[in-house]
Amino acid sequence: MEIRELAIITLKKDAGEIYAKQIKYFLGDNIKINLYSFEEGNIKLLNEKVIVLSVKLKYDDISSMCAKDAQIVIPNLTFEKSSFKKISKVDKNKTVFVYNLSKSMALETITIIRRLGINIPNLIPSYPGSDNILPNSIVLTPGEEIFIESYNCEIIDLGYRIIDLGCIADIAIKLNLEHLIKEDLLNKFIDKIVPTSYITEKLLLSQTKLENKFDFLLSYIDEGLVCISEDKIVQFYSHAAREILGVNDNEMIGKYIGDYIKSFNFSQIKKENTNLQKLVKVNNIDINLDIRYTEINGFSGFIIKIAKFYEAEKKQAKLRAQLMNSGNVSKYHFDDIIGCSEDILNSKKIAHKMAQSNSSILIIGESGTGKELFAQSIHNASSRKQGPFVAINCSTFQEGLLQSELFGYDDGAFTGAKKGGKIGLFELANKGTIFLDEIGEMDLGSQASLLRVIQEKQIRRVGSDKVIDVDIRIVAATNRDLKN
Repeated sequence: MEIRELAIITLKKDAGEIYAKQIKYFLGDNIKINLYSFEEGNIKLLNEKVIVLSVKLKYDDISSMCAKDAQIVIPNLTFEKSSFKKISKVDKNKTVFVYNLSKSMALETITIIRRLGINIPNLIPSYPGSDNILPNSIVLTPGEEIFIESYNCEIIDLGYRIIDLGCIADIAIKLNLEHLIKEDLLNKFIDKIVPTSYITEKLLLSQTKLENKFDFLLSYIDEGLVCISEDKIVQFYSHAAREILGVNDNEMIGKYIGDYIKSFNFSQIKKENTNLQKLVKVNNIDINLDIRYTEINGFSGFIIKIAKFYEAEKKQAKLRAQLMNSGNVSKYHFDDIIGCSEDILNSKKIAHKMAQSNSSILIIGESGTGKELFAQSIHNASSRKQGPFVAINCSTFQEGLLQSELFGYDDGAFTGAKKGGKIGLFELANKGTIFLDEIGEMDLGSQASLLRVIQEKQIRRVGSDKVIDVDIRIVAATNRDLKN
């Protein structure tokens, strides 16, 4: 994963080290922090794109030393809860001096104390050169050594001020590392510090809870999912995708997907390619890619479903086994049709030729001539042979009931309907063949609905207004002369 660089500039070296430790707590080894301080005098031309500057008055000086596109963050500071308790115990009737290295920093510390809701009426700023600390007074100092006379005073060291949580989030966002801020870290940190913005902390915790729930869902999806923006930058991916592609947690986020799946040219996919499927190699493994465009809630991009080819084949085999167990499978081939007459041989030749197309087929013959033998043989000789073969005798259903059998129905479509609805035979035969035996006995209403299936390859369940696309071949048979 790319390591981001961050510059921290403070008056004193010790303060910079505290800020760095705090930021590392959230962002870990994904960030390189370079420390600069006015105390050490090591500030030079800055190449970092994000700079944390603790001294607001030095903003103009620092901005002239960094790149034009650099982002300078002036952090909001707060205290740890242990320091907050010390301030809370101060006698509010006494005059309290707040000492820091400069007048502006002393005033800033006073502002933080008031922002935290501690009402001490007499807070007086003190700093080197002011010499205003009265004997027998209380002096608050944020980890600074006092260089002026403070005779017989109670010195309360508050420890160095630390960066507020909202500012940590701002730094993470600027570095494109906001995904690393997890709820457990937030809770631990909030237990330790006094937040300067209650609303900010609540929003951060709420957002992180949602992200954790989303991450939980992704971890239980057994298919590899990768979401990329229109410019092909990875937004998120599931745990299964991580394992298939051999990457670490969050390694791909913010990166170009083509850097990880190099055997496919992602520049060729456009929003018009709503359903693109491809077999590629990743780490010498055959991978199925199913790429679809999506546009929702202001986001537009692509969802990539990835699966190892042999795993996908195993799933298909299990499904086919289920279909075989349910009887939706064809057993006969053309070799099973016994006969050597010219009519039989010609019929088999024509049927085999028709099997190579996707056209609907009508088989006409008297009862007992083997029409279903031909239907099953056509299916097994076609490109749909791996799909289901679903057979139904149209003459066994009363008028009106055939449609619910063929098209299925939604929950509550009619009195006595199965709770939750029922899938129809057309849906069951998807990617395969449906055999409509004795089609000449089909009622006129069902014939009209069947015409739409043949023309549009779409069905609508009884009691539903939703149209469902189906990919089926229809083979029909009858013993009647349909012309008369």
